[in-house]
Amino acid sequence: MDYSNRFIGKLTVLLASIIMLLIIETQASERKGPFNYLFGNHIDSHQISKLVGNGDLRGKLMITFTGDYNSSGIPVAKHCSSDTEEKDCVVGWKFLGRPGKATFLYHHQDHPVWLVENRSDLPQPGAFTHFHWVSNTDMNTHDSTHTIGCNAQSAEQLTVGLECTGYFLRLVAIKHFVFKHHMDIIPVSVGVDTATHTNIVTSVAHTHGNGSEHDH
Repeated sequence: MDYSNRFIGKLTVLLASIIMLLIIETQASERKGPFNYLFGNHIDSHQISKLVGNGDLRGKLMITFTGDYNSSGIPVAKHCSSDTEEKDCVVGWKFLGRPGKATFLYHHQDHPVWLVENRSDLPQPGAFTHFHWVSNTDMNTHDSTHTIGCNAQSAEQLTVGLECTGYFLRLVAIKHFVFKHHMDIIPVSVGVDTATHTNIVTSVAHTHGNGSEHDH
């Protein structure tokens, strides 16, 4: 009986190792193969994506588990970074990206906030709640009017008031976890996610002589 248990235990460890190696090889091949689009800035440390025929972007956002759990026993995860070992990065979301433009407003310890003044410019149908800019790279297909000031590697380097080209993203979580982003701790459920990365507004307040604010 002891021999059988030891054999089953060794077999389980072997199978787990093989599965892990397959996952790592798959992620590496995806980066080298069809999932080879780059935004040209910091998001590339935790995304893999590819352009499809109609100009859309399809990809995945990668996370790494911190080893912590919330009070309900759900594991806590954060975005992978350039320092994260590849074997520790797993897919947290799949996303669909639609090309567009938005104006950078501000950034404060969170995702940068962007303005889309015309609601009709937001992709429909769908829940495209996140905008991410594209820096100039050889892989970009955006027009030549792409503003030099948008070629930032991080949000801190963006210039307020500039309109940048990029992609509106619709995120779909593929597993349950708690997402830690700066000071936020956000529960994530499987399905369309409109909470963790929302960074688009469609109006800003303008104060007139009488002190009133006009929402355009």
